[in-house]
Amino acid sequence: MTGLVVEAIAVAVLERPAYRSIADFVADPEMMSLARAVAERNELPLERLRFLADEPDLDVASVALDELGPPAGRQPVLVVRSGPDPDPFVTTLARMVAGRPWVDEELGLTHLDELGGTAVLEFLDWFMPDSGATVLIVDQSPVVDVQAMRPSPAAVALRVGRGSGLLRVVSWGEGEPPPAMAYRFTGQGPCDPWIDLHTALAGGRRPAR
Repeated sequence: MTGLVVEAIAVAVLERPAYRSIADFVADPEMMSLARAVAERNELPLERLRFLADEPDLDVASVALDELGPPAGRQPVLVVRSGPDPDPFVTTLARMVAGRPWVDEELGLTHLDELGGTAVLEFLDWFMPDSGATVLIVDQSPVVDVQAMRPSPAAVALRVGRGSGLLRVVSWGEGEPPPAMAYRFTGQGPCDPWIDLHTALAGGRRPAR
């Protein structure tokens, strides 16, 4: 059905993200315009919005990509975002590509929600060239409701190829996995199952059933 393999996995989680209030941007018309659009779309008052602080050294996508390291040759990079909200600062994709000459082309995918962590595999099976691809799954809300729960921003970097590798992809889709599967990794966000799998593999132990 598919010859996809995951050759390497790297993860990054920002445990204590910093957020800025709308009061910090009253003198910035572009930010205020963005804030009003987000507030209207989410039916929230402006004062309840918080913006993720722009801290390049703590950008989870870049950290995960650095942990993964460069491939042997040039590859396309896909950035999968969990939600539709725009990034109020420098976009993840543009920042990530800068200074990485091995990036052949880049593509951003959004609106995939919790399915993004595995839905991208179907796209890769059709899109990926012989050189393989690098995938960044980013679960990071640039704009949040101060009264809602704020999960820690996270990113998972995958190096995907064909043939042999760390993990062989045998199938994908929605719903319950086949009963023959011995282990399951689940979660609320697109990064959660990959993070749990990475933790189990890095510990050199079999995952809990």
